[in-house]
Amino acid sequence: MFKFKCPSCGSKDVRKCSIIYDSELNSVSEVKNKNLEKISPPSKKKEFWNEGFVCGAICVFLLVDVTFSFFYIGITIFFGLVSLTFFILSGKAQEYNEKKFAVDYDSWTKSYFCNKCGNIFHMK
Repeated sequence: MFKFKCPSCGSKDVRKCSIIYDSELNSVSEVKNKNLEKISPPSKKKEFWNEGFVCGAICVFLLVDVTFSFFYIGITIFFGLVSLTFFILSGKAQEYNEKKFAVDYDSWTKSYFCNKCGNIFHMK
């Protein structure tokens, strides 16, 4: 049987990160929780489509329904910029979630953790 060795310290006390993560989820040990944070899987980024649509709707409402004064024009511009920001952030998050997340997650499933030195490495 082939044993993995840590490339950093040469220890044979290595385990797959995904297995450690699953087994330590219910642990309350502070030391294990530090390891859990270190070996946790990548997460998808939040998309803000709903928030963007709400701000956009407020912007449209202010443009259509309210008499124009400097105050309402300022608020309309503000909500328009916030809506645009949400849409840009959502587009970037969606791009990450569709393209890069799968690669990062696959890489995480192939990573190993050395219990001696704490090194995280990938086997080739």
